[in-house]
Amino acid sequence: MKATMILILCTILCNRVYADLKPQYIRFTLSTEQESYYEGEKITFNITITNTDKENTHPVLLPHTQNVGQKLFYLNVYDKANNTMLLRYTEERMLKMMVHDTGTVNIKYLETA
Repeated sequence: MKATMILILCTILCNRVYADLKPQYIRFTLSTEQESYYEGEKITFNITITNTDKENTHPVLLPHTQNVGQKLFYLNVYDKANNTMLLRYTEERMLKMMVHDTGTVNIKYLETA
């Protein structure tokens, strides 16, 4: 009886372990033009999506003219103080615009590495 319960419990826990795995064949790189900025200076972030799979191409959904719905990318700003990371700013996950057009998206196929 105990062995059966342990087996069922292990099966349930093992299924949850693999639930949030990210694809290992896609790499995201976040970059800026400079390494440091002054307070109030405009920062442009560049996101580079790379396919590291050597055999298959993979599709990636890219925003185009999205006006409503959940953002694909949103920003969290942390401050490293006293060897801890303090959350200073969080961007809204949902777009809030007066225009209620669902817009379009682009599908880009990433070539093999």
